Amino acid sequence: MGRIVTTFVLFGFLSACSSTNWEDAKSPEEVYSAIIKLVKDEDYFEAREAISSLKRRFPQSRFVKRADLRLADVEFAEDNFTEAAAVYGVFVDLHPKDEEADYALFRKALSFFNDSPSKIARDQGSCSDAVVAAKRLIQRYPASTHRKETQEIIFKSRYKLAQKEAYVAKFYEKKDKNLAAKRRWLYLLSEYADLEDSPNDDAKKLIKKAKEKVAAYAKIEAKEGS
Repeated sequence: MGRIVTTFVLFGFLSACSSTNWEDAKSPEEVYSAIIKLVKDEDYFEAREAISSLKRRFPQSRFVKRADLRLADVEFAEDNFTEAAAVYGVFVDLHPKDEEADYALFRKALSFFNDSPSKIARDQGSCSDAVVAAKRLIQRYPASTHRKETQEIIFKSRYKLAQKEAYVAKFYEKKDKNLAAKRRWLYLLSEYADLEDSPNDDAKKLIKKAKEKVAAYAKIEAKEGS
């Protein structure tokens, strides 16, 4: 029992030491520096406390908006992607000319993508949101250092959306609803045909499959009409 008590006493002492760095800080710069270190050290609970303290003690400081961005980083790190996307989005809307605005928009797009279900059968709406945010970044910040990663988000998101269209088309085929299936294959081709030019073999195969399906339905209709 003594060993357990000693452990908790030591933990409390260390926690107090880490808290003192920002609780006793005299300036917003010092608190923000502590926040950066806490996030880097993955001490997210303490980081949240420090962020709240900074905003409460120094509400007019220029570091408040930086703290908001670090809060978004904390939400992202804890896999709270919906919350992270919202906070990143607010930062971009309020500070579009900030030096970290492109970073915030990139992370917003990535948050949406990471929030999309791995199972294609489920709602992939967050992929659509990811594409919108990513395209906005490329348009608004063409020189962003996150441009390449953003383009990857666009491709991966659109590929998942194309996969969802194929999944629904196949579902309709199993139900013998061929007209609905055909419309889905046609929509897939009209919206995602460019995936055929990507270096991804699976994406190329998907577009090829869609073309084959549309051609097959065209033959059936021609035969029925003759």
